[in-house]
Amino acid sequence: MAHIDQAFAPFVYRDVSAALIKRLKYGVVALAANPLAREMALAISGIRFDALVPVPLYHSRRRERGMNQSDLLCQLIAEETGFPVLSALQKIRDTKRQSSLPAHRRPQNVKGAFALDAPVQGMDILLVDDVRTTGSTVRECAGVLKAGGAASVCLLTAAVAKARIQEEQVRIWNSLQEPSA
Repeated sequence: MAHIDQAFAPFVYRDVSAALIKRLKYGVVALAANPLAREMALAISGIRFDALVPVPLYHSRRRERGMNQSDLLCQLIAEETGFPVLSALQKIRDTKRQSSLPAHRRPQNVKGAFALDAPVQGMDILLVDDVRTTGSTVRECAGVLKAGGAASVCLLTAAVAKARIQEEQVRIWNSLQEPSA
């Protein structure tokens, strides 16, 4: 994935994980974040980062939801790992909900929607979000962080969409089938 050095996710987005994420995101059930954050922290066990950076929401969306689920996940992961939380990004433009758009329209929807809000020069960043589907939002965020001088940007989500996992498995399988030089 462009601008992302490595991605981690303890769950596939289905069944219990999907229900927890939907409650966290739309039902404002903060308790749903606890088991997700615990498993997210385990997924990065033994890896060091300079800061956890939540994917920001536009101010009106945050007000509508009553919170930013990525912020909450970061706070809980920070308690488990000791990594500081850095609000290094801001969403400077309102966008349509990514979930309402077909995959091919999502990159354009978030293009230019994020800006750097804190210095990240030379830092190893762990970008945190709830779920990764096409990856358009996190690629845009990671690009802003890299342009701001971040040494590396890794991604941690609670879950990844099943279609995305199958895509990555095919890409890995194809790379293993290529003759070595």
